[in-house]
Amino acid sequence: MTPQQVLLHLSLCDGFGPVFAQRLLQALPVSAQRQKTLGISDFNEIYSWTASDWISRVHVSEAKAAELVAHLRVTQLLEQEITQINKVNAQYVTLLDDDYPHALRSIHAPPAVLYYRGSLTTINNALALAIIGSRAANSYGMRIIKDFVPELVEAGFTIVSGGALGADSMAHKETLVSGGKTVAVLGSGLSKLYPRTNLRLFEDMIENGGAVVSSFPMLMEPLPQHFPARNRIISGLSRGCIVVQAAEKSGTRITAQYALQQGREVFVVPGNFDDPLSAGCHALAREGATLVTSAAEICAELGVAVAAQEVQQKIIPEVAEVSKTVQSAKDVSPGGRIKAALRTPLSVDELAAQLGLDHDLVQQQLWDLQWQGAVQQDFTGRWHR
Repeated sequence: MTPQQVLLHLSLCDGFGPVFAQRLLQALPVSAQRQKTLGISDFNEIYSWTASDWISRVHVSEAKAAELVAHLRVTQLLEQEITQINKVNAQYVTLLDDDYPHALRSIHAPPAVLYYRGSLTTINNALALAIIGSRAANSYGMRIIKDFVPELVEAGFTIVSGGALGADSMAHKETLVSGGKTVAVLGSGLSKLYPRTNLRLFEDMIENGGAVVSSFPMLMEPLPQHFPARNRIISGLSRGCIVVQAAEKSGTRITAQYALQQGREVFVVPGNFDDPLSAGCHALAREGATLVTSAAEICAELGVAVAAQEVQQKIIPEVAEVSKTVQSAKDVSPGGRIKAALRTPLSVDELAAQLGLDHDLVQQQLWDLQWQGAVQQDFTGRWHR
């Protein structure tokens, strides 16, 4: 068994997190390079370790030592994991590999195993830049993303975000429309892609040279406690982080705080002083984040040259083509039904109840329609054509 497979096997044991992995690697004297060259390592000896070995070498409790010994006696979980990896055409990279993302390796306690579908080269892009924001991002957030992303793509940035509804999806989609590459970091396993309404978006990202990434086992559900770990990876993979809209207490702000702790640049876009979705941005600015109003300012801060040509002229025809496609969609599609129902302004909840559709699906369709200019949201939060 290769050292990478042993580390994968260990990662499937409850409680074997990044800090535990670091302690184990520090306890093993053989270098990763020698392990790969000779095909032998102390990793295989781990299978013969007793509970006392775990206690003395890695300083775990008696209970955890017994759990690890029992876990390593059975390879069924490892075999199932490899089956799932192959089933969805995924791959994994470990801290033992030279091609483990360099930026992520530099943070405190990086994940021992990183699963991915798509391009590892894209994940490793030295010009990766995170764009994050609220799931409730509105037309203001959309306008900022549509203004910033084309120029960032033109400058060579890969756009990293969390694959969620709202600002994340806006950033991923605008990157694709702009001809760029984008990476989604998930809070679930790659066999449990979440949100389900973004499955097509994830496939488009992969097909266009991007990637979908997770540090969680393949069949792991998207549990709330997973998202802080996922947020650390978003910022850890990136040179900097752009916060478009964030409430004062939000996962977006937490991601930005991780970025500051990791020594990444954090850029925030200001909003109205009384807008709750800008409160987190303004708080981050007080904590040391940089206020920006254009992509050019971000490029200048990071020392990246901006192309002289006007990006917007290049993007407009592509957006127009997407609009044309959406407008020609059949009326029986969810988007067509939603447009037909908007004879009078309605909220997301009212639309979902009236049409018998899932709330998240309705929200996603509304964002898509708004992206194409077919609907808009008024100040009361209701939608209309």
